[in-house]
Amino acid sequence: MRPFSALRATLKAGTHGVSYSTTIPVTGGTKPCTFTAETALPSGLTLNKTTGAVTGKPATKGTCSFVVSISDSLKPARNTSAMYLHLTVS
Repeated sequence: MRPFSALRATLKAGTHGVSYSTTIPVTGGTKPCTFTAETALPSGLTLNKTTGAVTGKPATKGTCSFVVSISDSLKPARNTSAMYLHLTVS
């Protein structure tokens, strides 16, 4: 089992009021993973807990930072890491 290798990432930029979709980049760990938002995502966006997809229409311009916990499916003990994400909306 490889540990999670990315703990910080800048997501692709978004545009205010325009449909947005990206997937949180994760390498390592035992798939499948579970994604949990530990802090609020930018207004208008949601996190898919199974796929790690961030989707929606950004409602606020600016640079936002948020934290997502990622847990893999290793048994008997899961590996969990916090990922610090940054997204710029213009």
